[in-house]
Amino acid sequence: MAGVTMLVYIVYIAMAVWTFYNLPPIPQQVVTKSGQLLFTAQDVIEGKVLAQKYGFLDYGSFLGFGGYFGIDYTAYTMKFYVDQDQGAQRLLLVRRRR
Repeated sequence: MAGVTMLVYIVYIAMAVWTFYNLPPIPQQVVTKSGQLLFTAQDVIEGKVLAQKYGFLDYGSFLGFGGYFGIDYTAYTMKFYVDQDQGAQRLLLVRRRR
């Protein structure tokens, strides 16, 4: 039993080390095609700190990752934009008929 426990800890530590050295890249800055700055690496890091400090992922999720207590913000936002776009298309159809 002690051997299995030690194996579990060794695997856990190995996975933690692998994760630490294989973090996803954070771009220094993200700009639009026109050259307007959207956000910097510092903005991403500050956003992560805020999300962890206030436990945002305990109340919802992004891209399917997060807590079970709230909505999936990605799906909600996509639905919002689709509904908004459909409403705009309906409005255009009504205006064209006039």
